Amino acid sequence: MDHEISLDFLFRVFKKAWWKIAIFAVAILLIVAAFTEFCIPKKYSSSIEFYVVNTNTSYDYTTSSLLSASAYLINDYVSIMKSDYMLNRVGEELVAMGYGEADVTAPKLRSMISSSTESEYTSVFDVRVTHTNTEFAYDVAKVIKDLAPELVTEVAKPDRLTNENLAQTIHSVMKYYDKEIDGEEGVTVEEIEQLLIKEEVGLTASLNCIEVLTPPVEDTVHDSPNVFTYSVLGAMIAAVVAYLFFLAKSIFELSIASEDDIKKMINRPLIGTVPHWELNAGKK
Repeated sequence: MDHEISLDFLFRVFKKAWWKIAIFAVAILLIVAAFTEFCIPKKYSSSIEFYVVNTNTSYDYTTSSLLSASAYLINDYVSIMKSDYMLNRVGEELVAMGYGEADVTAPKLRSMISSSTESEYTSVFDVRVTHTNTEFAYDVAKVIKDLAPELVTEVAKPDRLTNENLAQTIHSVMKYYDKEIDGEEGVTVEEIEQLLIKEEVGLTASLNCIEVLTPPVEDTVHDSPNVFTYSVLGAMIAAVVAYLFFLAKSIFELSIASEDDIKKMINRPLIGTVPHWELNAGKK
């Protein structure tokens, strides 16, 4: 006899085995919680917020078209920050701080770094450093914060003009024409640069592609694993698996051997039964 699996049948299977399903789910919840808490290494993150600088004063970065262009620039800048060019410099700074060279290689640092933005049209992006050691995560983020504006700008805008570039140009012109400043011979590029800053006649505005909006803080954030989320998810999966087990068990056990079996299957009152006789071959 073919039996149709109806909603009523599914509910009756659940009603019959709900307490077994609940016990199994709670047991898995406790196991997952204990495993997550004591066996999975905790990870902590330290983040920096950067702002894409609009160095073109002819345009306003609040327009939607330029914000869209800024989103593309963010992808480029993040790629530069994850490149060997940048991470090798970060590694050198970390070695100088006392970390081992094997722990601060470019591939290992790259695996720690992630980025995100709050929306598609924004000039702000977040760079997050995640590690099991809170102090190490903070130190890496701090070094990235210090080096990123300068190094990203060197790659993205190698021909930018700064006070140093201007001082070198002035020094070259002076040397070519054998000129003096304040009657002193042999003035250096550094002295000219300091004079430009002191007299405020140089390039005082920042020409970096990005600026630090929010620096990392020493109190790193517990990033993963989330014991509550993992435990609840494990319990839900366990409950579904347990229910499917009892459902399959009930389907394979479907048989009609008596009136009670019929009542269990159709959950309706019986009016009567059709008799069945087995004839003896020796009798007519």
